[in-house]
Amino acid sequence: MSELNELWCVGIRPEGDSPHEQEPAISKEIAERGLERIRKMIEAEGNRLLIENFDDYCQVQKWEGTAEEHAANMYYTEDWFNEPIYQCKNMEQAEIAFQFGEIVHCLRSDGAEIVTADFEEAKQFYLEPAIHDVLAERKRQIEKEHYSSEHDDDYKENELPRAAVSYAGHVIARQWTFKDSAPETYQSEEAPDLWPWDLDFWKPKTPRKDLVRAAALLLAEIDRMDRSAGIKK
Repeated sequence: MSELNELWCVGIRPEGDSPHEQEPAISKEIAERGLERIRKMIEAEGNRLLIENFDDYCQVQKWEGTAEEHAANMYYTEDWFNEPIYQCKNMEQAEIAFQFGEIVHCLRSDGAEIVTADFEEAKQFYLEPAIHDVLAERKRQIEKEHYSSEHDDDYKENELPRAAVSYAGHVIARQWTFKDSAPETYQSEEAPDLWPWDLDFWKPKTPRKDLVRAAALLLAEIDRMDRSAGIKK
């Protein structure tokens, strides 16, 4: 069988004198890249024993099972390089995990989770949930809704704080309808006169989500004011 048709895998010894356990790779090139990722991880962790014996512990190998087993147990694919290597459950664990320059699965006690290689994003994630949600909403407004700094700088008539007050005021005046009747009642009520934009953009969701959006809009206004005043961050 030619090398082109060979089935490849990464073999790793779970213990020093044990046989290699094979995990299938979609190709030899993917297996080699996977091995290099593992090598860099071990070097970053500073495990001297594994570093010195890496070529024995971890190898690119030809698959010893059947083609059906190889396909059924496929592990190393292009998607694997976007998968997290480490997991953390709090900021203390995150500070350790992000030292190794890898992708990390971050979990929080309220059930929220993110997968990221950005330590700054992880630090925001482990803030108080309310603070994290406001910052995440502001990021969403910029990245998903395309409300950039340049876009916000065009607001000269207090549009951002008016929108924030509209959402906060709706919560103050009408959140009882969300609790005591169908949520659709809260969500379908008309925008207040203070609302600065087209009525199609008025979309109440839940009292908490609307307060998060209000806070994010106020952050956007503070940033706009700072830029206008020439305050650099």
